[in-house]
Amino acid sequence: MRYLFLAPLVLIRLGAFVLSKGAAVTAIHTPCHDFVFTVPTKAVNDSGVLQVPTIYSISATYCPPTKIVAHRATTVQLLLHGALSNKHYWSALGPVGSSLQYQPYNYSYVDFARNEGYSTLALDRLGAGNSSHPDPTLVRTEIEAQITNTIIQQLRRSSLPFSFLSERIILVGHSFGSFVINAVLNEYPQAADAAIMTSYAHVFAQANSSVGEQVFAPACDVFPSRFGHLDPGYLTQSNESDYRAVFFAMDDSFALPIPQILFDHQDVQAVGEQSSIYAELDSGFETLVAGSYKGHVAFMAGQQDEPFCAGDCGTGNASLLALSQPFFPVAKNFSSFLVPDTGHLMQYHHSARCIAGSGEGLFLSAAAVYLCEICPRHLRAKILTCFQLFNTGAIALGFFICYGSVKILSSLSWRLPFAISTFVALLVTVITPFLPYSPRWLVTQGRIEEAEKVLDLITDANDERERRELMMVPPPSDKATWTDIFSKGVRGRTFLGTFLNVIQQLSGIDFVLFYAPLLFAQAGLDANTSSIVASGVTGILLFITTIIGTFYIDNMGRRTGVLLGAYTPAGKWTVIVLIELFAIAFAGTWAIYVRLYASEIQPSRTRAAASSFGTGANQLVNTIVALTSPAFLAKSAYGPYFMYGSLVAAGTLVAFVYMPETMGHSLENIDNNFQGSVYAVRWSDLLRRASGINTLRHRRFSRTTRRRMSGRRDDSDRPAIPDRYPMERLASDDLFAVGESAIEE
Repeated sequence: MRYLFLAPLVLIRLGAFVLSKGAAVTAIHTPCHDFVFTVPTKAVNDSGVLQVPTIYSISATYCPPTKIVAHRATTVQLLLHGALSNKHYWSALGPVGSSLQYQPYNYSYVDFARNEGYSTLALDRLGAGNSSHPDPTLVRTEIEAQITNTIIQQLRRSSLPFSFLSERIILVGHSFGSFVINAVLNEYPQAADAAIMTSYAHVFAQANSSVGEQVFAPACDVFPSRFGHLDPGYLTQSNESDYRAVFFAMDDSFALPIPQILFDHQDVQAVGEQSSIYAELDSGFETLVAGSYKGHVAFMAGQQDEPFCAGDCGTGNASLLALSQPFFPVAKNFSSFLVPDTGHLMQYHHSARCIAGSGEGLFLSAAAVYLCEICPRHLRAKILTCFQLFNTGAIALGFFICYGSVKILSSLSWRLPFAISTFVALLVTVITPFLPYSPRWLVTQGRIEEAEKVLDLITDANDERERRELMMVPPPSDKATWTDIFSKGVRGRTFLGTFLNVIQQLSGIDFVLFYAPLLFAQAGLDANTSSIVASGVTGILLFITTIIGTFYIDNMGRRTGVLLGAYTPAGKWTVIVLIELFAIAFAGTWAIYVRLYASEIQPSRTRAAASSFGTGANQLVNTIVALTSPAFLAKSAYGPYFMYGSLVAAGTLVAFVYMPETMGHSLENIDNNFQGSVYAVRWSDLLRRASGINTLRHRRFSRTTRRRMSGRRDDSDRPAIPDRYPMERLASDDLFAVGESAIEE
């Protein structure tokens, strides 16, 4: 009963990873309708000559809502894509419900709108996708406005190939699609009830006004297999780096493969559209004033939008979008938004994820330090292991929650996982004030009486040794700063703990967890099966392995666990077995021991700072692994395995040489031993048995022998090992070998 108050803090792991490491899920398959509008138009060319009326074919996809919301039942969102894209821009690069979609749960606006009860009608604009490709000089803003208005009127009259009564029209555009919407509202103010214009404003960065001329090239030359039949007046981006620079934020606030994927899927833009843009730029957008439009207007742009504000829409331009309000003087209401850390292709960034990441970063190191300091020595390993146990349990639970909730045909499908995670966080927030302070922290603050009261809660009354060791904590005047973690006598421990945190990530565990569905798909599994096996089964195996590791952590030892965790000789039959075996070995060893060991070896005054530093390094490398793995896999299917395997071997060697055992020692005793000369292996022990060097032969003593030896201690209060029980330094059960230090040099 004495330790029950520790349970709520460990419980927080249940919520910390429910969403952050939930697995990828399969898109919902519901029917959409593809059809073609035939639209008669007339327009003028660049020379102002009236052209013969022409009938164009406009490809479209209508998707009904996946749930019925009464006040949205007769509302349709008409979607107009931007330059170099087509109607699939709105549905994650492929038809809704098809395998061509790229992570629709992250990037498909159509799927989201349908789940909110809206119908959507996505168009291939003239000269793009499967629509007609006329003379590229004729594809201008005014003709596209005509086409859009004609389609809107057909929606109003319900003269479509399917039955649908449209009472309200919401125009949603991206980039040049928003430009067309602006022209529609100017020429046909009664056409729409509301307009949402994204990645667009009535200011065009002069520094970028010629960006198209610099990086655009004839599509027939760039992608001859796809666009070789088109007139050279249809343009596209010629290389991926230019595409990334124009359309994405410069701080890599997006998934690494996204720019390359979008570049490979890009469509074309007619020179007539570019002429329209520059003509409006020269006139100051005066012809786009929608003076009679009385509906709703919303503008949205990325803070680092390159085409419209040279990559900086925030600094000095906080009201950039508000500058567009005068162009809609009688609109019912006008609103504008800047999306932080986002470029021109807004929906393919993921800046919102940073919020959850920062919260977890604040929690990780603090919780580990607290658990390490509050627990009695005989429970410290098991309690801190529960920290990792709830981590792996939440990974498994997060997958099944997301996998199940996605089948809910309402907004509850994405709200439910957030609600569960929020509930757990709120529960811990309520309980945390009732947890006691760390007695070691109280001593450093001079609050001795409070520290003794906490010790009464967590230790037996007759455990005088732990109480006596606690009084050895530095006095209040000896407070640590961040620089102290690199001071003499401490920096070796900091480097060792940080190295173990870094090599834990460089073992490739998150490479496996993040991209296991892709790895299993490469092994021949279908998408649904690979998702279940990679995330669901793997999560369960990790959880079970961590439970097993929890029971054996004080029998195996920290050092032995790290060394054995890198050795996985079996599992060579298939890729799947090999990956699962690695994940199991990692969960039962490195995942448990590294955070525990890095916290144990630090003195009280630097434990929090050093643990935060190590955790920060761990998460930094985690980010690097996550961002670089897709590119690495694209270049070599087997290269990552060799690289991570080599890094594990290097890390194991360092642990073998520089990682003394700490099992069974109090934090103060560990600190005292590290104040002296500490290392796990002396090179002379490996290379030769030099005269005068007392080597100890490693043996695993029986429980009876250990009990008899535990009562004998030397003047330094360390176990006095009798000569007839020699142990070798290579894997010393006498936790700290005495000699000249290699780690503190």
